[in-house]
Amino acid sequence: MFQHLSLKRPLVFIDLETTGLRIGIDRIVEFGAVRFEPEKAVSDLTVVINPEIPIPPSATAIHGIHDSHVEDCPTFAESANTILAFLEGADLAGYNLRRFDLPVLADAFRREGIFFPINGRKVVDVRMGECRSAGRNARPLSRLAARYGRTPRGVHQRRHRGMVHSR
Repeated sequence: MFQHLSLKRPLVFIDLETTGLRIGIDRIVEFGAVRFEPEKAVSDLTVVINPEIPIPPSATAIHGIHDSHVEDCPTFAESANTILAFLEGADLAGYNLRRFDLPVLADAFRREGIFFPINGRKVVDVRMGECRSAGRNARPLSRLAARYGRTPRGVHQRRHRGMVHSR
């Protein structure tokens, strides 16, 4: 998909699933990311997280993750170092990254007293690029993927999930 890119630094595409849309209040239930290295190595990371608060039915309706799915999963505090290591030294990309995923992720690290460096990273928000190029509201992720000849795995067959949309 990104063979035409000439990377000088690693690039990580991120997608989060959460308990809701309120930054600073809602919590991460799934972290999904795909890391592209300059030498073309690709790795991915999916972490299902116990948010330590109930997952509302409205959130479950979007991503399909129930309280029972996360009760034995690690908390963000237990997962934070793994996630931080995966993101180390990388520029960041994602859909609606600047407005949602990045602030939610930064807040989660802040709550755990972990510094999450944003400065010095390039941040590519595919949604913002679409807004600028289209001159109107952004398209849903599935339409955007289709525009570039991609079908996110599981779109419309499964509920919205982090790794599906990171790819």
